[in-house]
Amino acid sequence: MRAGTSSIFGVALTALVGLSGAALGQDLPYSGADPALIEAAKAEGEMTLYCTQDEDISNATAQAFQDATGISVRVLRLASVQLYSRLSAEFQSGVYAVDVFCSGDERAFTDNADWWIDLTPEIVPTITALPADAVRGNHMITSQGVTMMAYNTSMLSEDEVPKTWLDLLKPELKGRAFLVDPRNSTTYLTWVDYMYQLYGAEYLQKLAAQEFQLVSAGSPGVQEVAAGGAALVFPVTRSHVIPVIAKGAPIETVQPWLNSDVAATGSETAFGISARAPHPNAAKLYLGWLLTPAAQKINCGGAYASLILPDDDRGDCPPFAAKFHEQQYPSDEHRAMLLGLLGLN
Repeated sequence: MRAGTSSIFGVALTALVGLSGAALGQDLPYSGADPALIEAAKAEGEMTLYCTQDEDISNATAQAFQDATGISVRVLRLASVQLYSRLSAEFQSGVYAVDVFCSGDERAFTDNADWWIDLTPEIVPTITALPADAVRGNHMITSQGVTMMAYNTSMLSEDEVPKTWLDLLKPELKGRAFLVDPRNSTTYLTWVDYMYQLYGAEYLQKLAAQEFQLVSAGSPGVQEVAAGGAALVFPVTRSHVIPVIAKGAPIETVQPWLNSDVAATGSETAFGISARAPHPNAAKLYLGWLLTPAAQKINCGGAYASLILPDDDRGDCPPFAAKFHEQQYPSDEHRAMLLGLLGLN
């Protein structure tokens, strides 16, 4: 892992959408791509991407691929729990619409090995750019997203702004924040579990006593805070914050791992190709292209740290957290216990 910090003020996602294949370099779709694969992919002409990444980032990446290849990409973006449920229902019904699947929850791949093809250099030549431990059989890890807090600068004084996760228990914050509902995403649930590991059951009980309102997801939570609906929202990621700041909202963030000795926590984005992909060649070409430096700078969207970009040439992508707590997926019993401590059962 590489250490460092980065400002949340990056290139607006709207600017990324406008990038064309020509602007990204002359090696697209990518150097070393099999001409036969390119021809077959262009003959298919389209593909479908299911992804939990921010919608603007997924769409910007899809548009850049289309500009580079002429292959259109249909994007379905949902939170991880909803997207996994959608995928499971389709596969169990014999509906195979997805070509490439992208999620911050690896269990779609680890629990259903037969749903995906193995990713090898023969399938994705550029996969060799990834660290060896990021290539995990039927899926690959491409980026890291760190959870943080976002607050309205006009609603909290400097003394009131929490600097650490423990500061969320400050009496002056009671009833003034949004908690992103951990039942809707494994990323948020694993954050709850990490707080339990760090501070114990009492912390979650005290968090519940703070009477924070629930919000369905990070993006609407940040938008509500920007509009003055609450002073603070947590846990969120850069992808939720960047579009709001780009519009001039009075929003700033706090990264608690920078102000304490705890590790950063969040999600790692995994990509894989369906074994029943209706457009398998386009899917292979997409993943090969995705691991080029130019594509990575788009796919990070100023929000995710790329596993292949060096610190001296990462564009607006943030650096890796110095310490990162890998997601651990609670069992159903443990999940029920965590939600019970928060009063969410």
